[in-house]
Amino acid sequence: MRGLVGRMMGSRFVRDSATLQAASMLNSVASLACALALAHVLGSLQQGEFYLAIATYSFLWFSVNLGLYPVATSQLAAAAARGSDYKVAFWTAYLVKALLWMGTAFAILAVAVLPWVAEQVYGNERVGWVAALMALTPLVELPRSACCAAFQGTRRMVVLAKVENGQECVRVFLVVAGAVVTQDALGPAIGMLLASCVGSILAVDAYVRETRSGEKPLPKVRTVLGLLKDVPLFYGLRLGLRLGVTQNMHALGVNILPPLVLGVMGNTRWVAYMRLAQRIVDAIRTLMQGINRTALPYFSELVGLKDLHGLRRAYWRATLWSGALVSTGVLLILPLVPYLVQSFPSDYRGPVWTVFLILAPGVMVVSFSVANDTFYLVTDNLKVAIVFGAVQFTVHLMALALLAHFFPELGPSIALTLFFFSSVVHPVYAYFWFRRRGRDEGVTAHTPAAAVGESS
Repeated sequence: MRGLVGRMMGSRFVRDSATLQAASMLNSVASLACALALAHVLGSLQQGEFYLAIATYSFLWFSVNLGLYPVATSQLAAAAARGSDYKVAFWTAYLVKALLWMGTAFAILAVAVLPWVAEQVYGNERVGWVAALMALTPLVELPRSACCAAFQGTRRMVVLAKVENGQECVRVFLVVAGAVVTQDALGPAIGMLLASCVGSILAVDAYVRETRSGEKPLPKVRTVLGLLKDVPLFYGLRLGLRLGVTQNMHALGVNILPPLVLGVMGNTRWVAYMRLAQRIVDAIRTLMQGINRTALPYFSELVGLKDLHGLRRAYWRATLWSGALVSTGVLLILPLVPYLVQSFPSDYRGPVWTVFLILAPGVMVVSFSVANDTFYLVTDNLKVAIVFGAVQFTVHLMALALLAHFFPELGPSIALTLFFFSSVVHPVYAYFWFRRRGRDEGVTAHTPAAAVGESS
């Protein structure tokens, strides 16, 4: 046992995962505390409007968003593993340039369409204007996104965790303060934007310090900015589109469509109830986030080394460890949730507890799918991921519409759990893929680098 613990602590993958795990859990607890505070400050109707505005803005964002962040992070990891400082700077500059263009276009589109859509769909134009305000977030967070991609790709997980925890602490304070001042959804939205500004400042400050560190410093800011005009805007577009489709369908199905359906059905209060239950569930799901985010750079390194055996071992370890941790967490926290919901306002307690019981089994199943997106990306199987995702998403939409019609309050939660259950298809596919490729000496499928034309 002592030897096993020693080997685990000596593994950089385990250390990096544990670092991000602790940071994710801290962020999740802070997010739950923020939601609880908003429940008392705003009440279910105004809090529901706030979450509905977030879902509305997020729906548009994930409908146009390309998977640029994970693509750039994967390429950064491969470049760092080869010791190519130029490629690290190149991909950081590419992410800055791509996010700048995409964020600007998105902000203009959001202001133009979201207020009108909210008026037509919800009969509440105010929700649309709050959503349009939050659509500035991708632009405001651009520096943070670029810096954090560099931290994650070069496996500076402690620095990444500090930046994210710092922003989350500021976010909780500013969101609650905004709610206290305005007593409606506008205040928390302004608080979120201000927190994004602070997060970008923290990230840039940390990045500058890392350019001066003794351990393989990052490219200087002026080096990255100097590459902006030379970086082809559409360089990683094809791969980004593929990955964006797979990730966006999951985000839409889990976090966005269920509250939107509740908003369309006129159950704005149930938007707040469902989001509170999801916050409790998310506190447990953070047990898989550290593994998930460490997997991307680690798997990319293994593919760069053509180590199929190591990739297979890392995938199944990540899958089984995350599933075991989350499932154990659900079983342990289950008896405590009734006591937790007693801290909510009285009208929240019954609905939040009921929704939590509906979501818990699905969370246990989906926790075994932590490394799926990374697996599909590094093995160049994104076409398969798109097919699986499209089928899952289509079935989910039909179940969501049908269940919401017959059960307007609980139907979206039931549909979400069924969506979680469908995730078992991904580990099954990975099993047969590794089995088929088991006799190969290495991963011979095109890596993401080859897919976008990188040759060095």
